[in-house]
Amino acid sequence: VWYLSRSLCFQFLLPVIQISLMCLCIGGDPKEIQVAVVNNETSSSSYSQSLLSFLDNSSVQQVNLSHAEAFSGAYNGEYWAVIGFGKNFTSYLTKRMIQRQVSKEVVDGGSVHVWLDLTNQQIAMMLQKKLADAFESVPSSGLRPV
Repeated sequence: VWYLSRSLCFQFLLPVIQISLMCLCIGGDPKEIQVAVVNNETSSSSYSQSLLSFLDNSSVQQVNLSHAEAFSGAYNGEYWAVIGFGKNFTSYLTKRMIQRQVSKEVVDGGSVHVWLDLTNQQIAMMLQKKLADAFESVPSSGLRPV
């Protein structure tokens, strides 16, 4: 009876220990993921810089590049994503917030464009979640040009 209770205890505890160790070793978000940022805004006070400030800097490392350098680096595997802002992002975004109906050009110009490298689904999903969390926190904190 004593041996059976010990064996039964071992059988129930071993899977718990295995799962705990696996979660400790594998779990957690990746850190310092390189993301290329293409900011074509010419304005000194821009909403694009304000939006980028909401990103989690421990997980996402932003690298400011030109359009060609960003996509070349993403193609070569140096960057996991490219985040792009148009030339007049702040003015177009302001128009989108104020006016009810705007043209397709204004919608496109006031949008944040994100291209993800989908070769690693876990990193792509983590980046997508971090970007969504950052942009969802903007209304509660208030968007001010930097």
